[in-house]
Amino acid sequence: MSIGSYAVQRKIRFKIVTLFLLSLLAIQILPKVLNWIFALGSDSFAELNNIDIKDAWFYLTTLGTVFSPPGGLKSALLIVEWVSMLIILILLFRYNSKILVKLGNVSFYVIISLILIITAKGYIAYAKNSDLYNEISRNFAVGSDITIIRSDVTTKAPDLIVYIGESTSVLNMSLYGYPRETTPNLSKLSKLDGFIKFDNVLSTHTHTSESLLKALSIPAGERNPSKPIYKDKRVSIIDVLESTGVETLWVSNQNRSGAWNLASSVIAKNASNKLWSSHNIHGLFSNANMNFQYDDVFFSDVLKSGIDYKVVFLHSKAGHGFYRDYIPPDFRGNIDAHYRDKSLSSIFGDKNIKPTLLLLDEVEAYDSSIKYIDYSLSKILDEEVLNSNKEKIFIYFSDHGESVFTDRGHDSSRFVFEMATVPLVIVFNKAAKDKYPDKFNELKKLSEDKQILTLDIVSQIINFIYDININGTHTDLKSFARNNIKNPILVRDTVSGKTGVSLLLQPSKDTEAITYINNDSMNHLLANQSADKSEGTMICHHRSNSIASALRGLLASNCIEVDVVVNGDNVNTYHPPKKNHGLQLSTIFDLMIGRDSSVWLDSKNIDNPDACNSLYYFLEDQSSKEKLPKNVLVEFPSNTDFSNDRIIECSKRLSSIVDLAYYVPHDTGGICLKELKENNMIHSVLVTNKSCLSFKDRIEMAIKNGYVTEISFDFGLKDLAILLKDKIDVRMDIWGVDRDNLSEIIDDNDYHMILPINYDVNFY
Repeated sequence: MSIGSYAVQRKIRFKIVTLFLLSLLAIQILPKVLNWIFALGSDSFAELNNIDIKDAWFYLTTLGTVFSPPGGLKSALLIVEWVSMLIILILLFRYNSKILVKLGNVSFYVIISLILIITAKGYIAYAKNSDLYNEISRNFAVGSDITIIRSDVTTKAPDLIVYIGESTSVLNMSLYGYPRETTPNLSKLSKLDGFIKFDNVLSTHTHTSESLLKALSIPAGERNPSKPIYKDKRVSIIDVLESTGVETLWVSNQNRSGAWNLASSVIAKNASNKLWSSHNIHGLFSNANMNFQYDDVFFSDVLKSGIDYKVVFLHSKAGHGFYRDYIPPDFRGNIDAHYRDKSLSSIFGDKNIKPTLLLLDEVEAYDSSIKYIDYSLSKILDEEVLNSNKEKIFIYFSDHGESVFTDRGHDSSRFVFEMATVPLVIVFNKAAKDKYPDKFNELKKLSEDKQILTLDIVSQIINFIYDININGTHTDLKSFARNNIKNPILVRDTVSGKTGVSLLLQPSKDTEAITYINNDSMNHLLANQSADKSEGTMICHHRSNSIASALRGLLASNCIEVDVVVNGDNVNTYHPPKKNHGLQLSTIFDLMIGRDSSVWLDSKNIDNPDACNSLYYFLEDQSSKEKLPKNVLVEFPSNTDFSNDRIIECSKRLSSIVDLAYYVPHDTGGICLKELKENNMIHSVLVTNKSCLSFKDRIEMAIKNGYVTEISFDFGLKDLAILLKDKIDVRMDIWGVDRDNLSEIIDDNDYHMILPINYDVNFY
């Protein structure tokens, strides 16, 4: 072989080896990247309009999970596939280099084709956004199509301040149960007679403009819930107020241009006056902080300047990433040492994300920003509302939430439950509560119903406060809320089609075709709403074995399920064969303090009498400290020997403070059910064959002494459980229920605790 031909062959081999080394990386991350790209929509590309470089950089920092390998078994299988491919390549190197060259060429063209397809899909979504502002402006210029009347213009109306938060999720607010004191001032104010806190409030989108366009407007004409907000005909609430003689002021601490300000330019277009802290038009290479003022300073100065407007809208900035950049230096430190002694996997889990110290610092920064938001809110309330002799009402809500524990921010293409869970607080000062008791009482009652509300209730509340009728119809808040949950939220035109999040367990079939992207926590919230109508039924968030997962579960439902392993005197939460990551059950119980929540303890090793007794002593200690949750179900594993005297004695002790269940043996039950079905005996008596007799005997042994009063089983044994129901006097608990069967299981009203399928982002 000549030197020249050898050099050429080496060059070819180098290119091919390089290509296949790159393919190793590609096969690891390409599936996740493609899922992300095909979930992008016109709303995602709208964020590119005059985007500030700092905001762009923050978004890029949240994409780590998109470009990281999957880890675990999936990653290992991909590597095995790649190694097999590499072995084939080596053999081809040795015996047939021509085929290798052809294979390299084919791989090159495949990669180029994929890039072109992805680019084309992205361009289509971007093109849909190109005329977005003009389309929204046209659809929000239809005020003449509706009749707006204030029913009693002679009555002196109260002053109203509407404080609009930024990227604030109730998941991280102590007012809503978060274990850190992130909202000490609001928690203190919540004891006032005029304070109303709403639970189960959802934003209609995870981006500022799309959310506020709906929250601060009312429908004009026939509604189409299958359309994204920018295709819907609406009327700004400011236009409604101004048309009835109510003067408005829009005060914004946000940028004056770009996607974040799209709502401001449309909603506040006709306000009597508009003020921004910054007068610059921010673009890609501008400095967004050039004239930035902290929310409390800017808003306080404006409100003290002698303005005289009936309704003031304050659009805040704190809560936006980078979180510490928009809060004063005094608030930038960690608020406490809550997470200092905990392992990263115990906080974040480790299956779907890679927990890092950088991610923990983001949580610390976000919690610090929440504490500053609490300060800013309380300052405005104290200065302008609570100590005023004039009738004043204060409304606070956030445009959308933030998913800081998953490092996804509020990216609509990677939706997580807390991106949509937002605070809604209304405060009447004493003068307003005394003068408008009927309005206060109706709003208070609406909050006590605990039904799911979406942020477009805000405009309805403002109409209600000012007695504004639309098309001759009085504002009926309960009716609006009840009907509104029939409409999906987060409706998006994406690269792969129209998607949305349904607020019904069984979405309506008569709306335009939408692919529903409900995650499991959202389904828990919806199921919990249905279960509230069934006395004694609880929906439990499965495998809440990390702090983040438990917090999400407690927000979405009234019950969580935790795997428990007793190690000597320590009661840990993890699911073998996973390693013990140090999370104590006492930490989970601490998260539940002050909540009306229950817990299902899947106790993995209390078939051992020593472990059983250790669990009893732990629960007794928690009870003496008043830390034991409202309802606790302790589940014995299938292989527990209930003829053992020590197990019987431990069961007796445990039953004095908690409920006990026996996890029925799936193997024996499965054989029994299979034989019944094969012999067409599924509706006959249970005791007709040996396997079923054995199954029934083991259950009867478990409940014989009356200490174990419940049986638990997976959804696959449901038909067998129905047969048992009439023969054994026990309560039943079921797990592994998919969304399609959830409504039926709830409606059966046969179950105490129900575990829907749950693939939590912070899974451990």
